[in-house]
Amino acid sequence: MDVQPSAEPPSIDEQVAKVMIYLNKEIVDKQKGYVISQKWLTRVHARSSEPPQGADKNATEGDIGPVDNADIAMVTEDSGKLLDQAGEKFVSLRPGLRMSEDYQILPQEAWDLVVSWYGLAKDSPVITRYAYDIASQDALQKDVQFELNPPIFSLLKVPCEITAQTQRESNDPPVRLLSSKYMSANEWMKKCKYVLNIDMATK
Repeated sequence: MDVQPSAEPPSIDEQVAKVMIYLNKEIVDKQKGYVISQKWLTRVHARSSEPPQGADKNATEGDIGPVDNADIAMVTEDSGKLLDQAGEKFVSLRPGLRMSEDYQILPQEAWDLVVSWYGLAKDSPVITRYAYDIASQDALQKDVQFELNPPIFSLLKVPCEITAQTQRESNDPPVRLLSSKYMSANEWMKKCKYVLNIDMATK
């Protein structure tokens, strides 16, 4: 995806300050977040008056360039095929990535600012994730966290009777479904029936 900058960026220090305001806000249940490469963020932060300790010296070489998530995205056979709960393309993350070292998750407002200042590289995917309150029902405090690696199911429709139509369907490949560990069983079943074209009244 190639997105051009749409606003004149303020000074680097102002950019960092504005993004940090949103980044430090409390995460709420069902919040949408944008995963962004820490390597790219460091190219910006390293040019501020208070650069991060241990930043790669190469971070200050050349132009900052557009936002680029290529180093944290993983290309799979499902790339571009699976859709998240908002109907947007789901992008898998490379295994073994660590928060703050390899990536950050920006709220919508911070992401919009960054993209308006720098644009998005042509081959850089937009990586979205959603936050859920995973605290138990009797917990005194919320525990809202982003689900980074939601489960992906392979579903195969097994007919209960043999007809011309079910014979044709039996040759179809398994359907891949993106889900969530925090989705209710009833909602998950409805999604499965929908993608497999099974009547919702079927038990």
